[in-house]
Amino acid sequence: MKKVIGTGVPVGLLLLALGASAQIEASTVEVPTADSAFVATQESGPAEQAAAPAPDGASGLDTIAVQGPQDEAAEETKEAGGPRSRLVEEIIVTAQKREENLQSVPISIQAFSGDNLDARGVTDATSLGRITPGLTITQAVGFTLIYLRGVGSDAFLLGDPSVAYYIDNIYFPFSQGLAQEFGAVDRIEVLKGPQGTLFGRNAVGGAVNVLTKAPDFSEARTQVESEVANYNVLKTRVNTNIPISDELAFSLSAFYNTQEFYQGGRINVSANSNGESLDPIVSKAARLKVRWAPTEDIDATLAGLLYRSDGAGTLFQTNAFPSPLARTLGVTPQTGYRGELDEGTDQSIDNRVVYGDIKWSLPWANLRLLGSDQLIKTAATYDYDGSPRPLVGFEGPKLFADVQSAEFQILSNDSSPEWLKWIIGSYYFRSESGYDGGLHQRVSLVNDLRGALLNFVSLDQLPSFLQTNLPSGNVVVYGTLGTKSIAYFSQVTADLTDWMSLTLGGRYQEEKRYIVEAYNGLETMDGGSIPIFPLNPDSNLLSHTTNSFSPKASIDFHVFDDTLIYASYQEATKSGTYNPLKLLQAVDYVKPEKTRAYEVGVKRSFFDGLMTFAGAGFYYDISNLQVQYVSLLNGGVVTFETARAAEVKGMDFDISAILFPDLVDDLAVTFSGAYIDAKFTDFSNGSGFSESTGIFSPNNDFTGNHISRSPKFTTTLTLAKTWQIPGGPLEVGGDYYYNSGFYFTAQNSDVARQRKYDLLGVRVSYLYEPWNLRATVYGNNILDEKYQIGVLQADFGTNVSLGAPVTYGLRLAWEF
Repeated sequence: MKKVIGTGVPVGLLLLALGASAQIEASTVEVPTADSAFVATQESGPAEQAAAPAPDGASGLDTIAVQGPQDEAAEETKEAGGPRSRLVEEIIVTAQKREENLQSVPISIQAFSGDNLDARGVTDATSLGRITPGLTITQAVGFTLIYLRGVGSDAFLLGDPSVAYYIDNIYFPFSQGLAQEFGAVDRIEVLKGPQGTLFGRNAVGGAVNVLTKAPDFSEARTQVESEVANYNVLKTRVNTNIPISDELAFSLSAFYNTQEFYQGGRINVSANSNGESLDPIVSKAARLKVRWAPTEDIDATLAGLLYRSDGAGTLFQTNAFPSPLARTLGVTPQTGYRGELDEGTDQSIDNRVVYGDIKWSLPWANLRLLGSDQLIKTAATYDYDGSPRPLVGFEGPKLFADVQSAEFQILSNDSSPEWLKWIIGSYYFRSESGYDGGLHQRVSLVNDLRGALLNFVSLDQLPSFLQTNLPSGNVVVYGTLGTKSIAYFSQVTADLTDWMSLTLGGRYQEEKRYIVEAYNGLETMDGGSIPIFPLNPDSNLLSHTTNSFSPKASIDFHVFDDTLIYASYQEATKSGTYNPLKLLQAVDYVKPEKTRAYEVGVKRSFFDGLMTFAGAGFYYDISNLQVQYVSLLNGGVVTFETARAAEVKGMDFDISAILFPDLVDDLAVTFSGAYIDAKFTDFSNGSGFSESTGIFSPNNDFTGNHISRSPKFTTTLTLAKTWQIPGGPLEVGGDYYYNSGFYFTAQNSDVARQRKYDLLGVRVSYLYEPWNLRATVYGNNILDEKYQIGVLQADFGTNVSLGAPVTYGLRLAWEF
């Protein structure tokens, strides 16, 4: 069901396995064809959304249907001779803003139904990477950073992601809060490669679209799920669907989770105190959806989302590799899963989102309007030196993002010629984000720090605030960035023959970035501040507008009924921006980033649909790649800069199959992999840290270095066997993930490097059909691999967050 590329030996082995029998009877397992009237994404278990005719391929309006209630699923199971595996399924996607079979779309996509994700134990964005080769999801001081096929952004403060993240087709532009659990999911689509035409804003690396379950008019049903695991994990999730009438229904999805952070230790440590333990991580969320369809032509959904999280989590980082400067100040290495910090490290996230989706089918076209209003608030305290020494800390009590967006689409429907599909639309985006009340930087031992620095640099090389004797205190960095963006887009697909199609598209975008405030103040005794740089804060009120056009062209060939070959060219632009969070330095402007992408791919089904294969080879030419670093000696908080040129070349593949169907019932496998060579080809002015002293070092030549967070090889393999036993199906499966390693910074420093690692997980799941009760016992990282999910390299060394060690638990899900 997913993507593939040159896979010689692995593909050959799977083909041999599938062809082991001389004849494969079509009745062994029924797999719907590309023209199936239903989307087969539900195994013979708890009732999912009621079956409904699949929407017309050109409409893009109707709710995606999934396989019907239990009696229908049971009938299919009976006809197929056994329970269907949850790993192998047919999925309808909306990558081109209309509903199409995954194998028919000339784009590299991996898509997963909610059932598939449940079978693999994937419940949040951070674990999505281990089932999607080429997708790297890491965290930095509490923020989630996404890289896809070597393209991403490490700018976590007021920086834009390079992989666009959507929930229910609504763009979520900031990285705080993205690690939340998915809740009740219908499917997730991972679109690989630039999506500049239809997804537009900042989708230079691709897009992730999380589609949650829509309210259903057919029947009332509720699912309750509870999970217990080591580290005192207790999770509870509820999803209920209540139809009021044939025209009105609502659904409510909510969860409440609490757990101890596996990387424990003590905070607020001082010379006179042993400090205190970290508080548990508590997260809770609720999503209410109301759906109204007063006529056959109108379908409207209004949703509200509340999410709250409290706890240090990956904001708790310890200094594993102290720099020479830090060692001079008494900092010692802290490795492993425990450590001590002198700051009261903590983070709270509060997301409040309202969004809507209105679809209207007219005789000549279909209309769609989407809109959102988002308010995101984050408060955090961070120990910059990652040690119990009272050196430097940051406190940002009021980081916020206030966002509004709207999108209008006009899509072709059955009134258009059968050979022509088209879409035109516009998109509006407005936001303000920054620190309300400023980001507080505490330099507790100013004079000690200055003295230590003078062992490495001269006095005139120090930041101005360290060149004179100052009392310990807070420097407040005020920074708020505004954005206004308007875009117009169109895409047309024409069937030139019955076996060849041409797609042309383009997007014009005008985006203005402006500084609302950007200055530094010295905190006073009464809690206020006085400006210290610049003395006239209005001098920093800058603005810049980026105008861009992103074209797309692709051609695809349907060589046989079950084979698609395509080639495409796509451009995408990430707008220029400012960094208002500078300490005693002028504000940075970062040039727009542009990606030109070339791709060829193939998708094919084998053996009457028992195996699907998708693969692609790609080349990206990137100019002005935006990167970030953090240094106290060069502006403190964060600094942006650009690499003049970079390139990415590689290939990825995805295989999904039922093995030995006439010898073994329901033995399923998915096998995916990616090879990515992502390098800077012109980066002669990069900033980093001296390998010998650890002090900030400008104007380094990083040309030839690997792009950060971009492993060369990633592979995932899942194998599952399902048996029909008394009461229902028993499923046993295992998951394997391999990562060849990567660097966390453009400098490619060895102290900020993740070496290769493997993750192995196992699970046993039993569905008791009379009660619709599923019990799953699981173990993750059972090899107890030690790896890093977050790294910050800065003046005092390298602060590290580790991935979870061995975890195991029990999950119960009951649907009624």
